[in-house]
Amino acid sequence: HFVDGNIGVWSTSIDYKCIDADEGDEIVFRVNENHNLYQMVNADTYDSCNFDSGKATLLAGPGEGERTVNMGSPGNYYFSCSVGAHCSNAHDDHGDDHDHGNVAKLYPQKVRISVGKDFPCGDDKVVSAAVDTSNLVLPVICFAWICRKMMWS
Repeated sequence: HFVDGNIGVWSTSIDYKCIDADEGDEIVFRVNENHNLYQMVNADTYDSCNFDSGKATLLAGPGEGERTVNMGSPGNYYFSCSVGAHCSNAHDDHGDDHDHGNVAKLYPQKVRISVGKDFPCGDDKVVSAAVDTSNLVLPVICFAWICRKMMWS
């Protein structure tokens, strides 16, 4: 597999989607001089772009070229770039794609790879047991008002 689904381009100009992989598959990343490649320890460090010591492992520095990562066992694997704001896509300092010299939309440079049938990419949506009651306030007030009117009439 190539991380970009084509030739392994690792860039902020690609909107990476979760990749479903099988145990033992290899994922190819092509790391140019403007990027690096880290494997994040878990979803929290991936979501928060936390590259502190012990939170991420450097797999390729800027310009180190092609890196092949083996998906050794079932689970979720998280990868990102720590250069500038590439991980979060908070690109306040530039609005174009510096890798290719053209104006392009910039995306967070990170990808989740799901290995094994117990970790499908389709499960990216978090199901919450909490119920949003903010849209119930007005109906509850109206119901209470109607009940009050009925009781006092």
